[in-house]
Amino acid sequence: MALDFSHYQVVVQAKMDAVSAASTLDDLVTLAITTSKIKDAIAVSDVQAAAAAGVTSITGAATGALQDITTARTSATGAIGTARGGALTDIEAARTKAIQDVQQAGGGANAAGGISFAPTGQIAATNVQAALAEVDSEKTAKASNLSDLADPKAARANLGLEKFTARGDAAYTILAGDRTVALTAALTGPRVFTLPAASALNPGATLRIMDQAGGISAANTLTIQAAGTDKLNGAAAAVFAAPYTDFLLTTDGVSAWTYDVQSLARGGTGATTAAGARANLGLGSAAQLTAGVAGGAATLDGSTGKLLAAQIPDALLGTVRYQGGWDAAANSPTLAAPSAANKGAYYIVLTAGTTALAGPKGSITDWQVGDWAVSDGTYWEKVDSSDQVISVVGLQGAITGPALKAALAVAIGDVAGLQAALDAKAAASYATTADIWAGTDTGKIVTAKALRDAQVPQTLAASAAPAWNAALGFNARITLTTNTTFQTPTNLVEGLTYVLRAKQDATGGRTGSYTSAFNFGADGPPTLSTAANAEDALTFLCVDAATPRLSFVGIKKGV
Repeated sequence: MALDFSHYQVVVQAKMDAVSAASTLDDLVTLAITTSKIKDAIAVSDVQAAAAAGVTSITGAATGALQDITTARTSATGAIGTARGGALTDIEAARTKAIQDVQQAGGGANAAGGISFAPTGQIAATNVQAALAEVDSEKTAKASNLSDLADPKAARANLGLEKFTARGDAAYTILAGDRTVALTAALTGPRVFTLPAASALNPGATLRIMDQAGGISAANTLTIQAAGTDKLNGAAAAVFAAPYTDFLLTTDGVSAWTYDVQSLARGGTGATTAAGARANLGLGSAAQLTAGVAGGAATLDGSTGKLLAAQIPDALLGTVRYQGGWDAAANSPTLAAPSAANKGAYYIVLTAGTTALAGPKGSITDWQVGDWAVSDGTYWEKVDSSDQVISVVGLQGAITGPALKAALAVAIGDVAGLQAALDAKAAASYATTADIWAGTDTGKIVTAKALRDAQVPQTLAASAAPAWNAALGFNARITLTTNTTFQTPTNLVEGLTYVLRAKQDATGGRTGSYTSAFNFGADGPPTLSTAANAEDALTFLCVDAATPRLSFVGIKKGV
């Protein structure tokens, strides 16, 4: 819409055209006053658009006119200044209001072009239109900025504050302009994202890296690599193996990046390395599966699901440990001197021999098949498991009458009265098991059967303190019906081995204790099996029949 400035133009233009080098001071004063009065007579709505567009040209023209009369104005500066100042103040106020109306109305270049203003003097219409076009351009730019601010999302995007970069299953070098880098696909192998130089961003600038697809795994890790010599939490790189990892990095603007390591209180480890994480979480070597070695974890048998015997402490297995067979003739394997290291170790003789081992009462040299060599940590002790006679005129083993006679090589005539005695002799008699137990020194034949039967255990009466008469059997057995204290056996023979078999009744859980005659050493007495009907065999060596004293050799559980 064009504003009608015809009245204003005619009057003002006429006054301006009248200004020349010959104009007097009175003419100029009259021009200023007239202009002011004409302005008051014009409706503000008619002046608003034209004033905004033409004020620059009008001011220029007025300045040109004033320059022409500089000399004349000097003598009347005060009067002219007062009159001109009032006029300019009124024109400036109208101009300001016109600019505001133009901006609000959006008249733009079209409105400026439609203004009817064609001065015939020194003011060119093109100057006014150019001024209005510039105002319109500034107004349009301002409107665009206001539009951005009215939409914060668009404003942030225009400023590059929220640049989102999606990356798939491939390595990527992150750009300095990236702000969020998201992994949007599952990884099929380890991948590396390389950071921009820390110095490429301002101090405090942040970069977010996130696994949006949950594509990271222990096998397919994501490594964040610092550029050049830059550091990432003090290291050259960081490796992430958990899906949906999401973290924020901050640069110092020089050579370092930092990112948050979650504390224990927030579900993290407070560490950036596996070793540090284990230490912070209090995990030991068992967590690293250092199994089957010192300081590690015990392992289970793959078929039975039970602990391997080699990994069970000796204290849980008992006081003796079977090491295998031993050749007493060749000392194979070679038995080391007794020590704490081999305490409880025992070997069973497979080949008889005379290898000397240090015993509690001197060297032991008589080793028969089935004997045990047991280390107590100080001495080697022998558990005599053979049934041969120690020695009879050089004979050992089961001694028969013919063998004995041949060994003796005594003729009947060599013995006075022997023939008569033989003629009058009664039927031959044989030693009984009781004779063997008692050691009866009579002329009776000792047979293999008698020796065998002598090994049959006697049955002790069940009680809390059962008596054991060794003259009724070297070996004994008892069924425990209550907690039992085993009494000192009577009629012991030094050097003989005694075996006690203790069996739980159908109830089980019975305990066993012993008098001071039983010597169990530093390890103390063994614990009996407690299961119902469970049976254990305890072996003792009589080392002193007078005191008496029985030395514990070992226990066999579950016989």
